[in-house]
Amino acid sequence: MFQGVCKAEYLFQPRVLLRRLARRNGPAGRREVQLPWGRRITVNTRDNIGSVVNGLGVYDLIVTEVIWRLTQPGETCIDIGANVGCMSAVFAERVGAAGRVISFEPHPILFNELAENLRSLAEQGIRCNFEPRQLALGDACGVLPLHIPPDFESHRGESTLAGMRHVESSPHTIDVEVERLDEIIGDASVGVMKMDVEGFERNVLLGATELFKGRRVRDCIFEEHRNYPTEVTKLLEDWGYRLFRLDRGVIRPNLRAANTSVRKSSWEATSFLATIDPERAVRVMRGFGWQCLRRGRG
Repeated sequence: MFQGVCKAEYLFQPRVLLRRLARRNGPAGRREVQLPWGRRITVNTRDNIGSVVNGLGVYDLIVTEVIWRLTQPGETCIDIGANVGCMSAVFAERVGAAGRVISFEPHPILFNELAENLRSLAEQGIRCNFEPRQLALGDACGVLPLHIPPDFESHRGESTLAGMRHVESSPHTIDVEVERLDEIIGDASVGVMKMDVEGFERNVLLGATELFKGRRVRDCIFEEHRNYPTEVTKLLEDWGYRLFRLDRGVIRPNLRAANTSVRKSSWEATSFLATIDPERAVRVMRGFGWQCLRRGRG
């Protein structure tokens, strides 16, 4: 119990612990929740992501904080595998009125909830340019089957284009449109890109070779469930990117060497940062505290 209460989400925003206790026995379903910086989005508490946001205020604190610190006003930022928009909301808060947030989510149910949350953020005063796209990204344009997990209602972020990991238990698929990121972005540059596509990362990157080889993505944050090095990390390093493993400390995020072994979290996936400006990344991560948990402060 004590270990659970010592999470950074509680230490830096104690009101969240009180809110969690008050809601512990509430009915599950769609619920509007307040993010630590004051904006509101709607989540489904039957889903593991929605349940965490409802209880802690954020999902995947280390990724949220790294996005918060790396993103600059006026940038174009990309959320690939946007789900209902938790990370898109972080980007939107940081890029400001001159910024652009492109959010990709192929699943029709999740896309509708994403679009609803982006409309709500705009109504709350966010003035960035939102571009929600009901698309998957890959190495070729066309249509592919999106494999839906049998427990979709409680794990709505685990649909994948990478093929069924358990064929016998994942019989349901839907066809989704796939495009190449190079064709969507054109000549634009990207400040920060977040990629969470359940094993399809290499395909996404191969559809963005011009963007990455041209070093027009400064920072890319992505999940990696396999041990380093992987085909994804090798590809990025071949393109000249420096990789860091994201490590969640108690009082701040840490950037570790990519080959560092860190304790795996039971509630957050292992994530990496690929960057063309490692000195900047190290510098902005030096400050103590969790900036995304301090309402009204950057």
